[in-house]
Amino acid sequence: MKPALDSLGTMASDSLSASAGDSLSTLQPATEPLRPVLDSLWGRFAEAADSLQSGARNLEISALEAFGPEARLVATGREALPYSESLTDHPIFQGILLLLAAAYALMVCAHLHEIVGSFVRQRNDEGRPTPPSQAIHTSAIIGLLLTAAFVVRLCEGSLGSLYGTMTLLLAALGACIGVLLFQCGLIQLIGRIVLMRDLAEGVIALKILHFSVGTLLMTPPILLLLLCPPGEGWGWLFLITLMGGMVIFLFIKETFKLFLAKKVSIFHWFLYLCTVECFPISLVWLLAVRW
Repeated sequence: MKPALDSLGTMASDSLSASAGDSLSTLQPATEPLRPVLDSLWGRFAEAADSLQSGARNLEISALEAFGPEARLVATGREALPYSESLTDHPIFQGILLLLAAAYALMVCAHLHEIVGSFVRQRNDEGRPTPPSQAIHTSAIIGLLLTAAFVVRLCEGSLGSLYGTMTLLLAALGACIGVLLFQCGLIQLIGRIVLMRDLAEGVIALKILHFSVGTLLMTPPILLLLLCPPGEGWGWLFLITLMGGMVIFLFIKETFKLFLAKKVSIFHWFLYLCTVECFPISLVWLLAVRW
């Protein structure tokens, strides 16, 4: 059985070899006319490859040859800037902000109607400012501390690298208290000199009342601005500026009406705005910038 299988395998391989040879011999005359064309295409391809290779060798020049002797290598990637701690990241400063937020919440819950009512009555009673109540004084004290914290945030880019957080906070608080005492003392002095103490007391009452209302309006955006990272919070700053400008405009309007009700000339009202309101604030700002 095995010799029969071997003979069958030998016969099959011989027949396949013979058929493959016959097919190749048959295809060879048919592809013979295409050989010159294929040789020509191959030769052109080789010439193109040689020309590209020689051109690449010619382009291999140094940076000195391409850009001149003044050329310098620079880093292609950007290095990460080191993180600088913000002034408002100080733990004591954060604790003060939390205390101010809690005091503001308690004040709003307990004295909101009283402060708003005093402001409405003041606008209705032209020329007769009422003495500020204890709630208005409390709101003004919170506003004074918040103003000092706000000044620290504004000084972060200029004075932040020279002084610490608590030093700036104490300096700003001292400046705010000094400006307020100077203004109230000067108003009282002028009122005693010109024998118009009621006008002086009315101006001081208007100042404290509008500062208290400004504290009531601007405390939330100021706290949110102080919690923002450095370089952010421009929307809150714009809102603070808008609210502050509105309160200042109302204060100027009420003082103008008070001076008219007391039959004081507009020139003296303008002189009061320049000497009492604008001069100390601009002086403190100039000293802070030049320091």
